[in-house]
Amino acid sequence: MKGPMPNPPQQALPPLSPAETRSSRADRLPPGGRWAPRLYPWRYALLAGYLLLLGGVYCVFSIEDFLTISVPWQFLAAASVLFYGLQAAFLTGAPHWRWPRPTGRRPMWVSLVVGGLAVSLLTLGLAGTLVSLFHADQAVGNIVETFNSGIGARPGDFPWAFAVFMAVVWAGWLLFFAMVWASKPLSAFRPVYRLVLAGSVLELLITVPVDVQVRKRTTCYCGEGTFLGLVIGITLAAWAFGPGLVLLFLARRLERRRELQVCIGCGYDLRRLPGNRCPECGRPFEPFGAPRTV
Repeated sequence: MKGPMPNPPQQALPPLSPAETRSSRADRLPPGGRWAPRLYPWRYALLAGYLLLLGGVYCVFSIEDFLTISVPWQFLAAASVLFYGLQAAFLTGAPHWRWPRPTGRRPMWVSLVVGGLAVSLLTLGLAGTLVSLFHADQAVGNIVETFNSGIGARPGDFPWAFAVFMAVVWAGWLLFFAMVWASKPLSAFRPVYRLVLAGSVLELLITVPVDVQVRKRTTCYCGEGTFLGLVIGITLAAWAFGPGLVLLFLARRLERRRELQVCIGCGYDLRRLPGNRCPECGRPFEPFGAPRTV
């Protein structure tokens, strides 16, 4: 009885040229950021803190005596579905899922659309803060009234002025994303995510001192623009933190694969290979022990 036939010896592919090595360096390395390696040991603690934060929010809205208004559970359930659904939709274009294959156009555009919506909300919150800062409430009210009278809308109807403002801002951000990042499927997701995260933090830094001054001149600040800016900034900061945790765990998984000296594309064992291409899928890889660049 014949035994299994031995595998034929694998021939190493020719090494990369210096120009190809420089141009494809970012394509061969797992997606990550400058701060990701420093956050790897804290990822489970960050996850626990995020879950405690979300649990605390649900507890606050569940205590009827804590709030001056009652929040129906149907509204809370719908808000939760929207919150987590937009997080999942935003993550569809992350390169971590298909690495090292390029991100598809459809998932990338889903992320750009959701990211554009998040940045549009930040723009709305910033506009509200500026209205409170410059005491432009009356001027904005006159503009809204003129717009409503022009389209024949009456008080109590659908807020068409708000809808048109959001649609224009959203379309503007999508156009900006399409012109700057849509042609770069491997690197489009990271700047959009950074813009959302940094924008939410920056909005809070701008709104908080303005809100302190607003509260000194009024006893009811719920209708002020700074209140809207605070709500949007805090909500989007918490919203962006969730995808960041998912990306942190995915980046660590890909980095772990590289530490095990296997191909990040197909999982082939790359130890003791003479070249710097995977003989299974032909994917180039960084020589092990070389310094990692970001």
